[in-house]
Amino acid sequence: MMTKMREIVYFQKKLKKMNNKSSESIKLCDDSFSHKQNILKLFRNNTLNHELAKFFLSWEILQSGGNFISEAIFKNGKRADILNLELCEAWEVVHSERENSKHIKVNEYPCKILFFDSDKINDFWLKKLTKR
Repeated sequence: MMTKMREIVYFQKKLKKMNNKSSESIKLCDDSFSHKQNILKLFRNNTLNHELAKFFLSWEILQSGGNFISEAIFKNGKRADILNLELCEAWEVVHSERENSKHIKVNEYPCKILFFDSDKINDFWLKKLTKR
């Protein structure tokens, strides 16, 4: 019984840390825009490849117990494809983006940024889905 209580206390502390990190992430966003959590925003100007990769990444965050904001607009006006709230990381889907463009984003975003190749993300998930 005591071991179970320790587990509960451990997970409560972990959850509190996650909530604190989530609050820090939300504070990076511009208050004048709606930043609903766990809602995937799609744009007709993006390719299907890009939007599918965004979906798969968002799905991963949700399945791991996390939360996200898609198309998060930061206070400096920059926009991230996905803001992982628990990790306080901007996740950008890229396909043919130049290194210079990535470097600019790294310097302009108010948090850590990770780049995900849309082809690799989609290939991984489509293989996983077709194995069923």
